[in-house]
Amino acid sequence: MQRSLEGFGRVRAALERAGEPLPLRERLEAILDEAVRLTGARGGLVRGTNRARREPLPLMPPPRITLQAELHGRWPHGAGRASLAAEAEYVAEPRLNPLDLPVDDYALLHLGAGWEGETGGRPVQVSVRVRNATNAAYKDFLSRYKAFALNPGRDVLVRMRIGF
Repeated sequence: MQRSLEGFGRVRAALERAGEPLPLRERLEAILDEAVRLTGARGGLVRGTNRARREPLPLMPPPRITLQAELHGRWPHGAGRASLAAEAEYVAEPRLNPLDLPVDDYALLHLGAGWEGETGGRPVQVSVRVRNATNAAYKDFLSRYKAFALNPGRDVLVRMRIGF
């Protein structure tokens, strides 16, 4: 596999030196710096049972799974690094103790974008994060307010850092 990638790089370099236009796929890979990747997957399952009563323990967290993917590349034209991120989260209905308040399962989508580079000789980072991008109405099982209030809707965070 590694040898085929090395060969691809040599062919690409030869085409660029010869002034031949690169095919669309190669141009996109050069722009994106070939950095699309699944950055994380995590999940959780907790099972607690009162053996004497043969029932679930109260307030046990529900099963959940989260998948994250990121896309990194140089933009614009190698002047800085840009990134896009997406995270999908699914939380299933929990096993209920007779004293627990029931909640429905839910799915959330979180998005992000960022850029880092130099402006005026100073390092600059700009990012935007959107939690619950679809503005889904849901109640978290472990929330103290689930009996009378939904969890927060869409949340947007804009951050800018300038180095000195």
